[in-house]
Amino acid sequence: MGNRITLLLTLVLAGWVMTGCGNTDTTPAASDLATTSVGPFASTTMEQAGNQAGPTSVTPTTSVVPTTSAVPTTSATPTASETVVAQTTVPKLKPSPSAGSSPDPYQDSTLGESFRGVTASEVRVGFTWIDFDEVNRTFGLNLRWANWLPAFAALVEDLNNRGGILGRQVVLIDRPYLPGGSASAEQACLELTGDEQVFAVLNGFHGPGAETSNECFGTHETILVGGRASVEQLALVDAPWITDDMGNVRRAESFVSLLDQTGVLRDLGPTLVYSTGPGYVEAAEAAVEAIDASGAPAPMSARNQYGGDEPAAIAQLEVVLERARADGVQTILVVGEGVRVLEYLVDQGDQFNLLIHNGESVEPWNLSPPAGIGNAGRIITNTRFRQDDDEQVEGCRRVVEASLGHEVRPTDELDPDERDHWSALTISCRTLALFTQVATAAGPNLTNDSFAEAVANMGPIRIPGERFASLGPDKPDARDGLALAEWSHTTGRWVQVSEEFHLG
Repeated sequence: MGNRITLLLTLVLAGWVMTGCGNTDTTPAASDLATTSVGPFASTTMEQAGNQAGPTSVTPTTSVVPTTSAVPTTSATPTASETVVAQTTVPKLKPSPSAGSSPDPYQDSTLGESFRGVTASEVRVGFTWIDFDEVNRTFGLNLRWANWLPAFAALVEDLNNRGGILGRQVVLIDRPYLPGGSASAEQACLELTGDEQVFAVLNGFHGPGAETSNECFGTHETILVGGRASVEQLALVDAPWITDDMGNVRRAESFVSLLDQTGVLRDLGPTLVYSTGPGYVEAAEAAVEAIDASGAPAPMSARNQYGGDEPAAIAQLEVVLERARADGVQTILVVGEGVRVLEYLVDQGDQFNLLIHNGESVEPWNLSPPAGIGNAGRIITNTRFRQDDDEQVEGCRRVVEASLGHEVRPTDELDPDERDHWSALTISCRTLALFTQVATAAGPNLTNDSFAEAVANMGPIRIPGERFASLGPDKPDARDGLALAEWSHTTGRWVQVSEEFHLG
C-alpha cells in the first residue's frame, strides 16, 4: 500500500517540478514580449487591452493566515449599505523603458471593493498544498518533499513589499489537504470559498482522488489558477480556471504534432492509443484524430473500463494487447498517468514501442526506473528540460532561499537523503507569476469578469521555466513549448532528442 501511494504521489508531483537536463539559450527574445520588472516575475504589457503595470512605492507587510484543522469562523461579509468602503487612489505608475512615454491608463483610477475578497487595500487569495508531513505520518512513508507553504508565503511577502497587485496587498489564506481521496480537498474548497470568501485560489488539488475536486472552486464562483481541467470539469464551472501547464487534450495533439514534425511518427508503425481512465477519453480521441490527420496508419483505440480496479484493468489490457499483436501494432501511445499500466507495458519487453503522453509524470524514472526497463523497446515522451538561465526562476530562488535560510537546489542535484524544496519553489513561482500577470492586466476593477477578459486578451505571457506560453480566448492553459525525450538504455535516463517546439 505504501509503495503504491508513493508512486502515485511521485507521478502527480513530477508534472509540477522542473527537473531534467538544462537547456541553453532558452530565454525568449526581447522582441517577443514587452515586460516591466516585477521582482522575480515579469508583468506583460497589454497594448491591446491598454493596461500597463509596474512596481509602486508602497512597502506594506503581508498577512499570512496560519494553518489550522479547525473550520474558521468569520463574521458575515458586510453589504454596501452596512459599511463605507474607503477609496484609494492607485499610485501613478512609472513607464518601463520598453513602454516609451505612453500615458498611464490608471493615473486617475481609484481602488474600491470591486468583488468578493477584493477591497480598496487587499485581495484575498487562497493557496492549497499537500501536507507531506501528515502523509508520511499517516501512511508510514518517508517522502522527502518539503511542504509548499513556506516558499509560497515568501514569494507573496516579496510581492507585497513591492506594492502588491496595482497597490492591493495579497492576503494569503492557506489550506492543506491529503491526496488519496476527495474528503480533505472538498473541505478545503468549502472553507476557502465559503468561510474565507477568497477572490481566487492558487495551485488547486493534485494527487489520486483529490484532483477531481478542482471544479469545486468554479462551482462556487471562485477563480482557480492551477490543476489541469478536463472538458467535463470546465463545463461545470462558473468562474475562470487557468493553468500554467498544458491541458490534456492540447498536449495529446501537440505530442503527435511533435512526433510528426520531427519525422519520428513515420518510423513507429501502426499505433494503439490507450486511455488510462475516463478523465483522458477526450485527450485520447484527440490523439487518434491527430494521427489520422498526419497521414500515418489509422490507429487502434481502447480505454481502461475499470477505473482504479487494477487487476481488472490489467486483465482487460492483456486482451487489448492480444488484439494489437494480431493487427500488427508496433507502438502504444498511453494517454493518462496510469502507474500500473506503464509498469505492465514496460515489462512486455521490446514487443512494442511505448509513447507516454505526459513526460513530467515519468521524470522520476531518472532516479527510480521501473523493473525490466532495460529489456524494453523504444520509449519516447515529451517534456520540459530545466532552463539554467531562467531569470524569473532565479529571482524566485533568491527570495525563497533568503526566507528559508538555506540553498534550494534542483531535485536532480540532491543527495538521496536531502529534503526537496525545489518543487515548492517552482510550483509557487509559476502559479503566483501567472495570477499576478492576469490580475494586473484585469486593472483596478478586479472581478471575475475583468479577470476573464484579461485572460482572453493576454496573448504571449511569461511563465517561469517556460520558453513559450500564452493565454487567449478558449485557451486557459498557458504552456506552449514541448521537446521530445527518449529513454536512454545506455545512461538509464531521459535524454532530450529534439529542440523545443512552439506548439501554441
